[in-house]
This record gives sequence, C-alpha cells and structure tokens, in this order.
Amino acid sequence: MATSDFAILTVENTGGALALKRKNAAEVVPEAASPVYGSVTGNPAVIPDAAGERVMRSVRVNIEPVQAGSGDPSPDNVRPISGWTGAKVTKAGASMLDGVVMESGYINSTGEKQPSPNLMRTAEPIPATPGRAYAIRCVSASSESLKMRGHEYDASGNWLRQIFVSDAFSAPGVCAVTLTVSGDAAYIAFSVPVYSELTAVWDAADYSVSFPSEAGTVYGGVLDLTAGTLTVTHGYKELGAADVAAVGESASGVKWARSLIRPHQAQTGDAYCDKHVVFRVASQRQSGEMYLNATNYLYYYDNRFTDTATAKQILEAENPVLVYPLAEPVVYQLTPVQIAALAGTNAVFADCGPVSAEYVRDTGAAIEAGDASTRAMIGEASGETASRSLAVGEYVTVGDVLYRVTAAVGQGETLVPGSNVTETTVGAELSRIAAMIS
Repeated sequence: MATSDFAILTVENTGGALALKRKNAAEVVPEAASPVYGSVTGNPAVIPDAAGERVMRSVRVNIEPVQAGSGDPSPDNVRPISGWTGAKVTKAGASMLDGVVMESGYINSTGEKQPSPNLMRTAEPIPATPGRAYAIRCVSASSESLKMRGHEYDASGNWLRQIFVSDAFSAPGVCAVTLTVSGDAAYIAFSVPVYSELTAVWDAADYSVSFPSEAGTVYGGVLDLTAGTLTVTHGYKELGAADVAAVGESASGVKWARSLIRPHQAQTGDAYCDKHVVFRVASQRQSGEMYLNATNYLYYYDNRFTDTATAKQILEAENPVLVYPLAEPVVYQLTPVQIAALAGTNAVFADCGPVSAEYVRDTGAAIEAGDASTRAMIGEASGETASRSLAVGEYVTVGDVLYRVTAAVGQGETLVPGSNVTETTVGAELSRIAAMIS
C-alpha cells in the first residue's frame, strides 16, 4: 500500500543519536497539527488522495426512500415505497475494473458464456487475490427482473464456481455486496444488466448500522456515522378515507378532496406517493395529482370525487401512501463509527443513499497538485516578488516549489533561485537540520 513519506518520516533521538524513522500517520500528524482536509460526495464517493490510516473526519449518508417501478405513479401504475431499518456503508480501495472490457452476454451457473441482448459480462476473468475482500456494486436503470452474477476461476483460468447471484433488479436500484475470494481462486468475473453501471473495488470493509427500534422504518434522513446520529427527516402516512376533511372544485374545474397531515407539518423538501404525483406548487392541478401546501394541507385532485362520500369510498379502497418531510426532524443517538481511509484512492458507498465524506488528504499529493493552502503549511505562499521582508532561514513557496531564503530579501524585491533563495524539499530540510544537530 502506498504511503506518504512526508506524512510519516520523523527524526528521533535514540540514545543520543538521531535517526530517521517511519511511523503510523495518525501518530505523526495529530488533529491539533491541522491536517489538510478534502471532501467528496456521491455513491460511490470517490476519494483520490487520502492519507493512509487516517480516520475520516466525517462520513454522512443521505437516506432516500426506494420507489419501485417507473413512470408517474397513479392508481393504475402503483409504485410502492419502501424505507430502511438499517444501513450498510462500504469503504474500499482503488478500482479493479480500470481497462476491463465488457461484452454482450452472461455467464451461467455452470460457467458457460451465453448470449443475451439484455446482459453484459467481463470479456475475460479479472485477476484477484485469495482472501482479499472485494466490494461489487451495480446500479441498474432497468425495471425488468435481471440478475447480477459473480464467478471464480483458478490460476489457469478454469471456471471453479458461481459465488453470487442477485435478484435485486426487479426494480431500478442498487445491488452491493462484499465478496472474499476463495483460497483456490485467482480470478473473478461478473455478469450484469446491459444498461447498468458496475463498480468493483478491492480491500473492502463493510460498516453495518442498525437503526433504533423507536425510529421504525426510515424513509428519509441523514445518518452521520462519525457523530453517531440518525436524523429522520420524513414521515410515512397511509392516507385513506379517514383523512378526507372536505371536497371541492378548483377554478379550472378539477375536483379535489382535502386532508390534514398530522402530527407534523410538511413545509419543505420532497414528498412521494405510491399512487399520485406530488407537487409542491399550487399551479399543478391535474386530475390524479396531489398538492402539499405549506400550512399542513394535502389536496388530492381527482375528477372521480363527486362528493365527500365518493371521495372517502375511493380513497378508502385505494389507501394512498405518502412519504412527506417533517417540519421538525427527529434525532436518534447511535454508537459513533470511525472509518480509516486506505492510502490513495478510496470509494465509499451506501445501500440507502449517497455519501458525503470529509477526509485527511495526503499532504505530499496535495502539494504536488498545487494546493495553496497546503503549501502554506510548509512555507508562506509568495509570488516571485516578496510581499514582505524575508530573513535568512525562512521558507516560502512559489507555485508548487518550496524555497529556503539564503540572503535577506526586502519587501518588493525579486526572489532569485540560486541567489537569495534555494529550491528545496521538506525531506532535504529534515536531513539538513539533522546534520546540523549532530
């Protein structure tokens, strides 16, 4: 695993003699040393330049409800809504699919390649290490029932076994699993829906979180693993006939039935229904739609509602389900989870929604990338002209280069490499200081 020499190179006094030693990065750069942070969002959230073994500053999951099917929901196109009683967050290293060729077809349960216009497979098995954990994640855009499969092969490329089958694609969604390669396997291969995205990354670790029983099923919210909190932002309500408070007709002639959302108002955010389109603006008033206003009222627009009795009868039979934003989110305390990054590239993803992660950047990589705030940790950022007087021995950075001042420089004077400043590196300066001490 790659590491940052700058992050873990130390000078220590060992019995009167100085020695350069390597240490765990977390030991060398404590929180008080103001490490450089980066942030990423996505599912997966891809971290390009993490400092190895450093605990991520923040990992948050935006929990989203899952609505089956496709198209606008209606009584004739019911799209059931499901929530979550827990979450699985996966952290893994670099992608093992870079440069991998996919081809049409699939691999069946006995390892034979079969044709299929709806499936694609890895053209050749991918090298894998026995005992190593791999996170496999596939996002399907299909509403058809299609399977994702995984297979293992020996060192000669001979098929050994099918190791994974998922039926998760009966509706658009995400299939994610962590697989550990068997001891006799040297390669793995996959089959996935042709209109899906496949992610495979190595050195995977799963972090499973169970939600408190009092929270019930969660249809929307934020899981903060680092802080150990679950913030529930959405409620779930079966509307039915009991909620019909009045009926009427809009100015455009569309009939409506009105109900009251309790116990919380629903003033901001998205709302979802399994049998109706939900709008947050009153201008949308078509039959088969809903309007959720800012003062607690929900309007069903449906030309079948001739009177209160008819509206109640229809809604009692259909019993629409609404997921709506709470005016007052509810916070539950959980056990905090610390997730340490692998050095370099990381992928962090969750089964219940997109991830936002704040992590400690590899300082060397940040400097090479020309990060001004990071360079300022090493030496004062400067242009080619000194913005203030510089004394001998001070350090400045110009662009992505570190300089040590070798001759006094007055304010407004030009920095001249080889004359009043000398290009250097952190490692060179550590060695020079160690030599001076000895």
